[in-house]
Amino acid sequence: MASVKYGSSRFSASNPNPKREQRAIFLTKGDQRGSTRACAWVRINEQNCDGRPVRKYMIGKRTDRGTITLITGSMFSGKTTELLRQLDRVDPHRALAVKHASDLRFTNGLILTHGGKSRPAVTVNRAQDILEFAGDKVELVGIDEAHFFDVELPNVVSALANAGKSVVVTSLDPDSWGRPFPINSALEEICGEVIGKSATCARCRAPATRTQRLTPIIAGRMIVDPSNYEPRCLKCWHTPPEPPQ
Repeated sequence: MASVKYGSSRFSASNPNPKREQRAIFLTKGDQRGSTRACAWVRINEQNCDGRPVRKYMIGKRTDRGTITLITGSMFSGKTTELLRQLDRVDPHRALAVKHASDLRFTNGLILTHGGKSRPAVTVNRAQDILEFAGDKVELVGIDEAHFFDVELPNVVSALANAGKSVVVTSLDPDSWGRPFPINSALEEICGEVIGKSATCARCRAPATRTQRLTPIIAGRMIVDPSNYEPRCLKCWHTPPEPPQ
């Protein structure tokens, strides 16, 4: 069960979908004590209820479980601004900022907000690569744009929390066709808090919960300059003419 916060209101949200609950239990199943070796990340291969292998990660030495916060919303809603605000609350030597290598919208090696605020970040190609940078001194891990990452991310985030680290993750929600990203559903199952952000509609100035694609999608390229998108309310938003990518 996660505590979900929208603006100043807070409420508890349980998931009535038994399949998702089953998946959530499996994602957190790796909550167990490992070897006594500190800083030794171990990959554990297990099978889920239908026999498919799923990889888990755990740290050799357990500490008190950390926290997991998911920040979601449309583009231009302030997700990354909130992420950097939380990272700024920690000693820079104890905070780790992470971005995906495919996110080339801004300067490589930086997490940058639309308002111009930035922070140095490590760039990774795979979710499991984050573990290489999350050493003993790291207390807070901030991961920007979770929707760019592979399906291993929820397991990696859970492993970081099991090692006593706090993790803050941002993710676009929903996509340009109004669909939820599957990775967000998996992250919601393991996080303790979900913060929903909204922008201002570029057309009517109402609260915006959708992201409008303004230019044609060429060769399946969705990661382009932010000027190709704008926030829209549900009334002003429409799906792109191209089939869902």
